[in-house]
Amino acid sequence: MWGAISYYWNSELVFLKPAGKKGITCHDYLEQVLKPVVGPGFQGQKGYKKGDAGSLYVEDGPPWHRVKKVLLESKKVLGIPRHDRLAQSQDLNPIENVWRTMKQRINARTYFPGTVNEIRKAVQQEWGRLQPVDFNQFVDSMPERIVELQVKAGMQTRW
Repeated sequence: MWGAISYYWNSELVFLKPAGKKGITCHDYLEQVLKPVVGPGFQGQKGYKKGDAGSLYVEDGPPWHRVKKVLLESKKVLGIPRHDRLAQSQDLNPIENVWRTMKQRINARTYFPGTVNEIRKAVQQEWGRLQPVDFNQFVDSMPERIVELQVKAGMQTRW
């Protein structure tokens, strides 16, 4: 599953499908996320309006995000400005707070989804219900996150 946020915007939610038997690969990520969603987003499509020329694409740690030559070249060709950071810097990735918010909302339902399809539907519903107020606060908190991470010398923060 893949989704992205920016100030006043969240992407479509993508449930990645492995093309082969080895699970999700960088090729799946390229074909299902980078080419159809992220690239067009950075070109002003998909409802995404870059806040400033300094907008960067931040990725977390799944293996298919890892730096591979084909992904680096594709991002360059697609006009996707990358942010290089440690893959496990969850304290510096606001999307992690959004995933937590969605989990809390699903857990609070009177009927908890019991099958894979029900879980998928619940996740899609909660993603569709997200409003800027749900994630802008996490984007706004970035300066505070950086200071707290520096004070804690890179150790875990409250974020």
